[in-house]
Formats: sequence, structure tokens, C-alpha cells
Amino acid sequence: MTDPARPFDDSAGVPNRGLGAHEWDARWTAKDTPWDMAAPTPPLARALRDGLVKPPGRAIVLGCGAGHDARAVAAAGFDTTGVDFSPAAVALAREIAAREQSSARFEQADVFALPGHLHGADLVVEHTLFCAVDPSLRDRYVDAIAYVLRPGGRLLALFWLIRTETGPPFGSNEPEIRHRFARRFRFAHAERPTDSAPARPHEMLCVLERL
Repeated sequence: MTDPARPFDDSAGVPNRGLGAHEWDARWTAKDTPWDMAAPTPPLARALRDGLVKPPGRAIVLGCGAGHDARAVAAAGFDTTGVDFSPAAVALAREIAAREQSSARFEQADVFALPGHLHGADLVVEHTLFCAVDPSLRDRYVDAIAYVLRPGGRLLALFWLIRTETGPPFGSNEPEIRHRFARRFRFAHAERPTDSAPARPHEMLCVLERL
């Protein structure tokens, strides 16, 4: 019988390494970052270019890493702050932004405890952060995004639809994503992009509006 609290096929997997700030920072320090594509991810860049979300407004890019997506969001006209668990990632993001004269700002912060001055955002952007969050915390993650957005604010998200036995990255699928986010958001747009990076197939690009 299907669990009424989980009406989807669970593809997440279980943690096989530490998921705290120290572990992520160690990977950035060691340059063990195979997820870093050294450029904005194509589907998000296209979404900004095509106006799926439109400035002006204040944007937060979660799990920003080296800041490639955050710089693209800032270049599109948003007042942009990127946040990441890792001090090493934030330092790198600031260095690149200064070199490229980007207006994007960067802060070290926990997604589950974002500082008050970031609340009331018009836009939140997430690029495969959902699959890096411990599956047991996914509902809390949805609530954290909703909490930092103003009512009617939007989430621009690029989810990775994969099946894994361990993680990160942890598996997910469209029914799970729709179920978890429907408590706090309305889906305004959803597509399976054809311009994903070769190393990141089976993605889902969404715009969600906070209820």
C-alpha cells in the first residue's frame, strides 16, 4: 500500500558521507568539486534570457558555490546575493565576481538559517541543491525557501531527476518534487530542458510561486 504521506516512488538513497559545512568546505578547499561547471548552467541562463523570471527584484542564489549562476542572475538585472555553506566557496565566488566586475554579493550562510536581512526576497534560485540536501530534511528545505521569499515571490529551480542508492547527490523524481513543494508553492512553469550540460541529463526546470 502506498504511504499517503509519500505518494511517490522514493529514489533518494542514503547519505554516504558527511553533509555539514566542514565537509563541503573541505571539498572546495581540495578543489574536489566535479559539480562545478565553471559557467552558468545553460537552462538557468536561458530562463533568465527568455524572461521566465523578470527583474527588478532582490534575488538569493542558494548553494551558490563559485557563484556562476549568481553572476548571471545579477547580470539579468536582479540585486543578487549568493549564499553557500562553504567559506572557501564564498571566497572563490567573491574573487571571481571582483575580477569580472559583477554586482553579485556573496555570504557564508546555512540555507536552514538564513540571516534576517535576506528575508522578503523576490526571487530564490536553486541549481541542483535539492539533490544535495539530506532527504530527511527535504520538507524543511522547502519551508526554508518559502520562509525567505515574500508572498508571491518566485523560485527558479533546476532539479536533477536521478536515482541513487547513496549520496550526495541524492535521487529525486518529478512526483516527489511536485508533492513536497505543493504545500508552499504553485507551479507556474515546468519543463524538461533539452539544453542541459552533458554531465547533467534528466533535469527539470521550474518556476514556482510562493503561496
